[in-house]
Amino acid sequence: MAKQKTNNNSRAYRKLRARFTGNLRKIREERFGLTQEQAAERCRMVMQQFQQIESGKLSPTLRTISKLTDGLGIDAVELFVPFRKPE
Repeated sequence: MAKQKTNNNSRAYRKLRARFTGNLRKIREERFGLTQEQAAERCRMVMQQFQQIESGKLSPTLRTISKLTDGLGIDAVELFVPFRKPE
C-alpha cells in the first residue's frame, strides 16, 4: 500500500493546528491558570518543547499528546473540539 503524503500547508491542517494550539493555551491559562513553565512541568516535558507545541512551531506526536492530556488531566478530544469554558 502506498504511503500518503501529508500536506502540512493544507487549509484543513492549518485549521486543526490552530484549534489544537488555541485550545491548549486556553485550557492552560483559563482553566488552570498555569504559566507555560508550570504546565510543562506538570506534563513532564521541557518548557521549550511545550512552548513550541503551543505556538504551533512543533507538531506533537501521539505520545506527546498523551503527556499533555495526562499532565493537565484532560481528555484528548478537548484539544480538537471548539473550546468551551467549564460552567
